[in-house]
Amino acid sequence: MLYLATRPDTDIYSIGLHAAHGPSTGTRGFKEAEFVLRQFAKETGGRSFFPNHVSDLTGVYEQIAEELSSQYTIGYTSRNPRKDGGWRRLVVKINRPNAMARTKQGYFAPRS
Repeated sequence: MLYLATRPDTDIYSIGLHAAHGPSTGTRGFKEAEFVLRQFAKETGGRSFFPNHVSDLTGVYEQIAEELSSQYTIGYTSRNPRKDGGWRRLVVKINRPNAMARTKQGYFAPRS
């Protein structure tokens, strides 16, 4: 599933609600689920949120909408000619104070 999520047109914004009366957030199962949600977001250039109350969701949705409305797309052409379907790691650096880039960790090369 993570392979599908790393496609160029997929950003995952995950939300895990720390419900006050739900399952304990300290349990092993919840920690594993939180890890998976964080990984999906990180690997795809998205972001993860873990609000404590349902009433906090409005603010989370507003943050996601703000980010989605201010995204930029940059192009990249690899100098690696191999069409082997291998993983290609990407690193994006920004030389601007108070600016942040949230990007995919890489992509899968095309296959011949």
